[in-house]
Amino acid sequence: MKVAAAALSLAATADAVSLAVPKKVDMDPSLSAGVDADQVKAEYQNTTNAGTYFQDGYQLIDCINDKMLISGDKYGNPMDFDPATPVSVIRYDKVIPKPKQVAMSSEVCFNFCRKFDYMQSFGLVRGSECYCSSFFVATAGKSEGCEMPCAGNAAEMCGGQTKASVYQMHDCGRANKMMFGSNETTAFMADANMVAGAAENATTCAKNILAAGSALAKSEGKVGNKIAQEHHDAMMASQAVIQDALKALPIDPNAAADSLKSKLGEYSSMGQATTPVEKETISKALAAAAQEVADVAYGVANVAGMCEPLETPSGDTSVAKELTEAAHFLHLGDKNGNLTNVMCSGTAIQPVMQVNSDAECAKMCRETLAPDTCVGYQSYTGIVASSPKVVCMLFSAITSAVAYAKSDPAECGASRLARCRIPVTSEPLHVTLKEKLDSIPGVCFGEDFGKTY
Repeated sequence: MKVAAAALSLAATADAVSLAVPKKVDMDPSLSAGVDADQVKAEYQNTTNAGTYFQDGYQLIDCINDKMLISGDKYGNPMDFDPATPVSVIRYDKVIPKPKQVAMSSEVCFNFCRKFDYMQSFGLVRGSECYCSSFFVATAGKSEGCEMPCAGNAAEMCGGQTKASVYQMHDCGRANKMMFGSNETTAFMADANMVAGAAENATTCAKNILAAGSALAKSEGKVGNKIAQEHHDAMMASQAVIQDALKALPIDPNAAADSLKSKLGEYSSMGQATTPVEKETISKALAAAAQEVADVAYGVANVAGMCEPLETPSGDTSVAKELTEAAHFLHLGDKNGNLTNVMCSGTAIQPVMQVNSDAECAKMCRETLAPDTCVGYQSYTGIVASSPKVVCMLFSAITSAVAYAKSDPAECGASRLARCRIPVTSEPLHVTLKEKLDSIPGVCFGEDFGKTY
């Protein structure tokens, strides 16, 4: 039986999708499967010394291009590792010292991977490489087959140059009993909370941005700023993008979370009066509900990340981040070169996001290359209600801009800012926009926000 929910490490994902209003979902720290290299090596040493293991069998599933080898391999492929991926694969050659490595086969890889809790599958690639994973994700890639004989058993295939022979591990002893320990039920509940929290966060983020856009259109429309309405429309479209992405998930995350919580309640209520047949039925239902949550977890986290991407690594100080990112962009000020609030018009890249700072918006622009390349961005500070979040709008084209002539912080304050920034490499665009820059005289940006939001 495949029960991946308890195996899924979602702590990093929960942090990634925590937005302005909902509370962050507290995750079991033991769920960070494969992410901590020292912890991985310590677990292998401990289980080896104790002679214990977590799985007692395996079967071949398929020959696939496993996405986990591309974006989920923190130590074997760090440059392509996606921080939004909740776990990392564990590679045989990164844990076992070279003098102790043996010729690879499915049996060798299984005996290695079965010693890690929360690892549910393993893969073999390039004839001699073994990795363990909490789950596997088939993705598009080369059409080659798995036709490279295993270095330790030429009678079986160990993947291809890019494709992996993927195996599912199982614990038949536990499956026959169909019982789960307290660690597993705790992990199931944590997964249910994470999935429900991610769905709520995605919805709330999109609503926050839409509300900010509505207030923007009302307050700035009064002073003749037509761009404000364009930005409202882009923010309204963003809410639709997020909601459509949630609806497109193959499993309703809220329904899956509620079902798992319900099945956990039934499971915890079993007692001496519960017959063996009833226990098996309840346990199977719990396993199926846990699997549904595991299946939707990665997808719902990605949707939430569309509205609020991962934060800049906490190792960077805010000052360092601001200076680093600011060096890549020029702020479009007024025609005299004065720093002022500016709104730019053009083709917005969906969806509009909320981030922690203007610097993070700059980072998102620099990293957005496909399918649309970011040529500049608009950031708004102080327009998300009761939150320090910054609204970030990326553009694939910028055609015009309008500046507020009245922007002295002493007169207008510094709580609400509108910044239109162009890459330093786009000096011609910067010059063109300044030449035809419109101006709104006599008012500060966001003067009427208190009356409309």
